[in-house]
Amino acid sequence: MVHSNYVYTRIIVLFILIFLSGCWDRVEIEERGFVVGSGIDLAEEQEGDHTKITLTNQFVIPAGLGTPSEGGGADQKAFTNLSASGNSVFDINRKMAKLTNRTPFYQHLKMIVLAEEMVKKPYLLEDVMDLFIRDQEMRRGVHVVIAEGEARKILDIEPKLEKLPMLYIESMLKNSYKNAEIIEEIHVDDIHLYLLDKKSYIIPLIAMEGNKIAYKGVAVFQGEEDRMVGSLVGDELVGLNLVTGKVKEGSIEAEVEGKLMTLEILDASRKIKVKSKSKEKVVFSVDIKIAASIAETFGSEDFTKDRTLKIIEKALKEKIHKIVNQAIVKVKDDLKVDAFRLSSELYQKHYPFWEEIEEDWDRGENIFSKSEIEVKVQTEIKNAGVTNRTEKEGEK
Repeated sequence: MVHSNYVYTRIIVLFILIFLSGCWDRVEIEERGFVVGSGIDLAEEQEGDHTKITLTNQFVIPAGLGTPSEGGGADQKAFTNLSASGNSVFDINRKMAKLTNRTPFYQHLKMIVLAEEMVKKPYLLEDVMDLFIRDQEMRRGVHVVIAEGEARKILDIEPKLEKLPMLYIESMLKNSYKNAEIIEEIHVDDIHLYLLDKKSYIIPLIAMEGNKIAYKGVAVFQGEEDRMVGSLVGDELVGLNLVTGKVKEGSIEAEVEGKLMTLEILDASRKIKVKSKSKEKVVFSVDIKIAASIAETFGSEDFTKDRTLKIIEKALKEKIHKIVNQAIVKVKDDLKVDAFRLSSELYQKHYPFWEEIEEDWDRGENIFSKSEIEVKVQTEIKNAGVTNRTEKEGEK
């Protein structure tokens, strides 16, 4: 009996030692430097064959987050930005640990801001994102955006309604979901897939406007070299979203008999088919259907009349055609990269043909730039609202 108790005691002690040993490398919370945002630029001084980069981390200052009643200073900043340069993000992290009394901790990272100038260099995006993809401390849901100008300046902004710039930018992007000029958020996980896929892709593009951040459009990337080749803004981006089927809500302005009208998109859909295919030319047909309502008008028309609605539907159809064709010209003729992801249609439904042309789709011979995209648009006006009773000039 005594021997059995001795054995049980040894087993219990062994289990306790195993669980206690799991804390050998812990870092106390007071010693952590919580990073909520990272910006990456080209270093000002370059030397040797390797491209040097500058990493700017935004650290939280906990004392600045509280209200005065909670012991937080009203005038105390809630963040500080720290920059260091080197040949890799890993190397810079080592240097940064020596510049602060707290170990950089990335599990609360909200956003990575990449400078436009940096991502225009071939293969550099893949290099700088490697640590964020590979390190187990990094979360896969971290947002990734491209900055027009310097990324570090984006991190320096001091918004009035948020204490942390990264939270301000994150909420700005999320609150713009009802805009046809916005694309879905891009995360580290998406970037990883893009780098493996080697097909062209887009990433949100932001810029400084005074002391505010503005959503500018998207940066377009050539998938083979993972470099930014241009951007799409305004109607160009709306056209891209219509072709890719990403528009579900938003508004479009159209001119109806000389008067400006704002139409709210209630529903949008598109179908893409390959009409013909050869190495010389691939012909796609894109059928777009739009259901919209009249949001605002500066004219004086009776919207209960079928004739009036037909005129509005025609004006909307013409505007959609113009927007989409504008995007096609920019993407296919100017940038010459498949930002529409039409390659997916070939891959999924015409795989033997795709295997033949894959290496020359939007690189090499660039069959994509020689392709033809035919657009058909159907529009329908719903919820026209009450009759506009504004009197025309000269009426009583």
